[in-house]
Amino acid sequence: MRKQLTFQQIILITDGYSNSGISPIEAAKIAYKDGVIIHVIGITDDQKTGVQGITEIEAIAKAGGGYSQIVQVEQVAKTIELFTKKTMNYTIQQVINQQLMQILQHRSYDSLPPNERIEVGKIIDQLSEYSHLKILLLVDRSASMSRKMEKLKEAIYDFQLSIHSRAGDSQIAIAFFPGIENIVDIVLPWTTEISKINPIISKLIPNGNTPTGPALLTSLEYMLPFMKNIDQRQRGVLDEFII
Repeated sequence: MRKQLTFQQIILITDGYSNSGISPIEAAKIAYKDGVIIHVIGITDDQKTGVQGITEIEAIAKAGGGYSQIVQVEQVAKTIELFTKKTMNYTIQQVINQQLMQILQHRSYDSLPPNERIEVGKIIDQLSEYSHLKILLLVDRSASMSRKMEKLKEAIYDFQLSIHSRAGDSQIAIAFFPGIENIVDIVLPWTTEISKINPIISKLIPNGNTPTGPALLTSLEYMLPFMKNIDQRQRGVLDEFII
Protein backbone atom coordinates (compact mmCIF):
# COMPACT_ATOMS: atom_id res chain seq x y z
CA MET A 1 0.00 0.00 0.00
CA ARG A 2 1.41 3.39 -0.94
CA LYS A 3 2.00 5.82 1.85
CA GLN A 4 0.18 9.15 1.84
CA LEU A 5 2.64 11.78 0.64
CA THR A 6 2.27 15.36 1.82
CA PHE A 7 3.66 18.41 0.03
CA GLN A 8 3.53 21.87 1.56
CA GLN A 9 4.18 25.26 0.07
CA ILE A 10 3.43 28.96 0.35
CA ILE A 11 2.10 30.88 -2.64
CA LEU A 12 2.80 34.59 -2.21
CA ILE A 13 0.84 37.15 -4.25
CA THR A 14 2.48 40.59 -4.23
CA ASP A 15 3.64 43.50 -6.37
CA GLY A 16 7.17 43.15 -5.00
CA TYR A 17 7.56 46.42 -3.13
CA SER A 18 8.50 45.26 0.36
CA ASN A 19 9.27 48.22 2.61
CA SER A 20 9.26 47.01 6.20
CA GLY A 21 11.21 44.53 8.33
CA ILE A 22 13.54 41.71 7.32
CA SER A 23 14.29 41.28 3.63
CA PRO A 24 11.76 38.91 2.03
CA ILE A 25 14.66 37.26 0.24
CA GLU A 26 16.30 36.39 3.55
CA ALA A 27 12.94 35.23 4.91
CA ALA A 28 12.47 32.98 1.87
CA LYS A 29 15.91 31.45 2.45
CA ILE A 30 14.92 30.64 6.03
CA ALA A 31 11.66 29.06 4.86
CA TYR A 32 13.41 26.93 2.25
CA LYS A 33 15.99 25.80 4.78
CA ASP A 34 13.11 24.72 7.02
CA GLY A 35 11.54 22.73 4.20
CA VAL A 36 8.88 25.11 2.84
CA ILE A 37 9.03 26.12 -0.82
CA ILE A 38 7.97 29.67 -1.65
CA HIS A 39 6.28 30.39 -4.99
CA VAL A 40 5.44 33.95 -6.05
CA ILE A 41 2.86 35.51 -8.35
CA GLY A 42 3.97 39.05 -9.16
CA ILE A 43 1.10 41.40 -9.99
CA THR A 44 1.52 44.33 -12.37
CA ASP A 45 -1.00 46.90 -13.60
CA ASP A 46 -1.12 49.66 -16.19
CA GLN A 47 1.32 51.63 -14.03
CA LYS A 48 3.79 48.76 -14.56
CA THR A 49 5.91 47.07 -11.95
CA GLY A 50 9.39 48.56 -12.01
CA VAL A 51 12.71 46.79 -12.05
CA GLN A 52 12.81 46.79 -8.24
CA GLY A 53 9.48 44.99 -7.96
CA ILE A 54 10.26 42.37 -10.62
CA THR A 55 13.74 41.78 -9.22
CA GLU A 56 12.34 41.26 -5.73
CA ILE A 57 9.61 38.87 -6.91
CA GLU A 58 12.07 36.70 -8.82
CA ALA A 59 14.63 36.78 -6.00
CA ILE A 60 12.09 35.70 -3.37
CA ALA A 61 11.09 32.66 -5.42
CA LYS A 62 14.70 31.76 -6.17
CA ALA A 63 15.71 32.05 -2.52
CA GLY A 64 12.66 30.01 -1.52
CA GLY A 65 13.43 27.23 -3.99
CA GLY A 66 10.27 28.05 -5.90
CA TYR A 67 8.73 29.30 -9.10
CA SER A 68 7.72 32.86 -9.99
CA GLN A 69 5.52 34.43 -12.64
CA ILE A 70 4.82 38.08 -13.44
CA VAL A 71 1.26 38.69 -14.65
CA GLN A 72 -0.90 41.66 -15.53
CA VAL A 73 -3.56 42.27 -12.91
CA GLU A 74 -6.31 41.59 -15.48
CA GLN A 75 -4.90 38.10 -15.99
CA VAL A 76 -4.27 37.07 -12.39
CA ALA A 77 -7.60 35.25 -11.96
CA LYS A 78 -7.02 33.27 -15.15
CA THR A 79 -3.41 32.59 -14.16
CA ILE A 80 -3.78 31.25 -10.63
CA GLU A 81 -5.32 27.88 -11.51
CA LEU A 82 -2.52 27.00 -13.92
CA PHE A 83 0.05 28.54 -11.59
CA THR A 84 -1.13 26.34 -8.70
CA LYS A 85 -0.73 23.26 -10.89
CA LYS A 86 2.73 24.38 -12.00
CA THR A 87 3.88 25.05 -8.45
CA MET A 88 2.67 21.66 -7.30
CA ASN A 89 4.60 19.94 -10.10
CA TYR A 90 7.62 22.14 -9.39
CA THR A 91 7.60 21.28 -5.68
CA ILE A 92 7.38 17.56 -6.41
CA GLN A 93 10.08 17.80 -9.06
CA GLN A 94 12.39 19.46 -6.54
CA VAL A 95 11.87 16.56 -4.14
CA ILE A 96 12.34 13.96 -6.86
CA ASN A 97 15.49 15.72 -8.10
CA GLN A 98 17.01 15.35 -4.64
CA GLN A 99 16.38 11.62 -4.76
CA LEU A 100 17.52 11.21 -8.35
CA MET A 101 20.81 12.81 -7.39
CA GLN A 102 21.21 10.15 -4.70
CA ILE A 103 19.87 7.17 -6.66
CA LEU A 104 21.10 7.95 -10.16
CA GLN A 105 24.58 9.31 -9.47
CA HIS A 106 23.82 13.02 -9.35
CA ARG A 107 21.56 13.11 -12.41
CA SER A 108 18.68 15.54 -12.26
CA TYR A 109 15.29 15.20 -13.93
CA ASP A 110 16.32 17.49 -16.80
CA SER A 111 19.43 15.39 -17.49
CA LEU A 112 17.56 12.09 -17.80
CA PRO A 113 17.27 10.39 -21.20
CA PRO A 114 13.91 11.11 -22.89
CA ASN A 115 12.35 7.72 -22.11
CA GLU A 116 13.27 7.92 -18.41
CA ARG A 117 12.15 11.55 -18.24
CA ILE A 118 8.73 10.54 -19.57
CA GLU A 119 8.35 7.90 -16.86
CA VAL A 120 9.43 10.26 -14.09
CA GLY A 121 7.11 12.90 -15.56
CA LYS A 122 4.21 10.47 -15.16
CA ILE A 123 5.12 10.05 -11.50
CA ILE A 124 5.19 13.83 -11.02
CA ASP A 125 1.75 14.19 -12.62
CA GLN A 126 0.35 11.38 -10.49
CA LEU A 127 1.76 12.80 -7.28
CA SER A 128 0.50 16.27 -8.22
CA GLU A 129 -3.04 14.99 -8.64
CA TYR A 130 -3.32 12.46 -5.81
CA SER A 131 -0.89 13.40 -3.02
CA HIS A 132 -1.89 15.40 0.04
CA LEU A 133 -1.46 19.12 -0.66
CA LYS A 134 -1.00 21.59 2.18
CA ILE A 135 -0.80 25.13 0.89
CA LEU A 136 -0.87 28.58 2.45
CA LEU A 137 -1.94 31.44 0.17
CA LEU A 138 -0.27 34.64 1.41
CA VAL A 139 -1.81 37.76 -0.12
CA ASP A 140 -0.32 41.26 -0.08
CA ARG A 141 -3.07 43.78 0.64
CA SER A 142 -0.83 46.79 1.24
CA ALA A 143 -1.66 50.26 -0.07
CA SER A 144 0.38 49.71 -3.24
CA MET A 145 -2.01 46.87 -4.15
CA SER A 146 -5.14 49.02 -3.82
CA ARG A 147 -5.87 49.20 -7.57
CA LYS A 148 -5.59 45.43 -7.81
CA MET A 149 -8.06 44.39 -5.08
CA GLU A 150 -11.04 43.43 -7.23
CA LYS A 151 -8.96 41.23 -9.52
CA LEU A 152 -7.28 39.66 -6.49
CA LYS A 153 -10.69 38.70 -5.13
CA GLU A 154 -11.45 36.95 -8.40
CA ALA A 155 -8.07 35.21 -8.19
CA ILE A 156 -8.79 33.88 -4.70
CA TYR A 157 -12.10 32.51 -5.92
CA ASP A 158 -10.36 30.78 -8.83
CA PHE A 159 -7.75 29.45 -6.42
CA GLN A 160 -10.61 27.71 -4.66
CA LEU A 161 -11.71 26.11 -7.93
CA SER A 162 -8.20 24.92 -8.78
CA ILE A 163 -7.82 23.23 -5.39
CA HIS A 164 -11.32 21.77 -5.48
CA SER A 165 -10.64 20.10 -8.84
CA ARG A 166 -7.81 17.94 -7.45
CA ALA A 167 -8.42 14.25 -6.77
CA GLY A 168 -6.07 14.23 -3.77
CA ASP A 169 -6.72 15.65 -0.32
CA SER A 170 -6.18 19.39 -0.06
CA GLN A 171 -5.72 21.42 3.09
CA ILE A 172 -5.43 25.17 2.71
CA ALA A 173 -5.04 28.33 4.73
CA ILE A 174 -5.23 31.95 3.59
CA ALA A 175 -3.41 34.87 5.15
CA PHE A 176 -3.49 38.59 4.34
CA PHE A 177 -0.74 41.06 5.15
CA PRO A 178 -0.35 43.52 6.65
CA GLY A 179 -2.86 42.50 9.29
CA ILE A 180 -5.21 44.84 11.08
CA GLU A 181 -3.42 44.46 14.42
CA ASN A 182 -0.67 41.96 13.60
CA ILE A 183 1.80 41.46 10.76
CA VAL A 184 -0.44 38.80 9.24
CA ASP A 185 -4.15 38.03 9.55
CA ILE A 186 -4.91 34.33 9.18
CA VAL A 187 -8.32 34.87 7.62
CA LEU A 188 -8.84 31.19 6.87
CA PRO A 189 -7.20 28.68 9.26
CA TRP A 190 -6.25 25.24 7.95
CA THR A 191 -9.27 23.56 6.44
CA THR A 192 -10.24 20.88 3.96
CA GLU A 193 -13.56 22.61 3.31
CA ILE A 194 -12.64 24.61 0.23
CA SER A 195 -16.03 26.37 0.14
CA LYS A 196 -15.03 28.31 3.27
CA ILE A 197 -12.90 30.56 1.05
CA ASN A 198 -15.85 32.55 -0.28
CA PRO A 199 -16.84 34.42 2.93
CA ILE A 200 -13.31 35.69 3.56
CA ILE A 201 -12.88 37.40 0.18
CA SER A 202 -14.67 40.53 1.45
CA LYS A 203 -11.89 41.01 4.02
CA LEU A 204 -9.41 41.82 1.27
CA ILE A 205 -9.14 45.60 1.64
CA PRO A 206 -5.99 47.77 1.32
CA ASN A 207 -4.14 48.34 4.57
CA GLY A 208 -0.79 49.99 5.31
CA ASN A 209 2.79 49.18 4.34
CA THR A 210 4.36 46.02 2.87
CA PRO A 211 6.15 43.83 5.45
CA THR A 212 6.68 40.92 3.06
CA GLY A 213 9.67 39.44 4.90
CA PRO A 214 8.01 39.43 8.34
CA ALA A 215 4.82 38.09 6.74
CA LEU A 216 6.73 35.15 5.26
CA LEU A 217 8.33 34.35 8.62
CA THR A 218 4.98 34.59 10.41
CA SER A 219 3.45 32.25 7.83
CA LEU A 220 6.35 29.86 8.29
CA GLU A 221 5.77 29.80 12.05
CA TYR A 222 2.11 29.02 11.37
CA MET A 223 3.15 26.01 9.26
CA LEU A 224 5.90 24.68 11.54
CA PRO A 225 3.77 22.81 14.12
CA PHE A 226 2.41 20.65 11.30
CA MET A 227 5.79 20.29 9.60
CA LYS A 228 7.46 18.87 12.71
CA ASN A 229 5.29 15.77 12.37
CA ILE A 230 6.38 14.82 8.84
CA ASP A 231 9.59 14.36 6.89
CA GLN A 232 9.88 17.61 4.95
CA ARG A 233 12.23 16.15 2.38
CA GLN A 234 9.75 13.35 1.60
CA ARG A 235 12.56 10.80 1.42
CA GLY A 236 11.41 7.67 -0.31
CA VAL A 237 9.00 9.31 -2.77
CA LEU A 238 10.40 7.17 -5.57
CA ASP A 239 10.38 4.04 -3.40
CA GLU A 240 6.63 3.79 -3.91
CA PHE A 241 6.84 3.81 -7.71
CA ILE A 242 8.55 1.85 -10.44
CA ILE A 243 10.45 3.99 -12.90
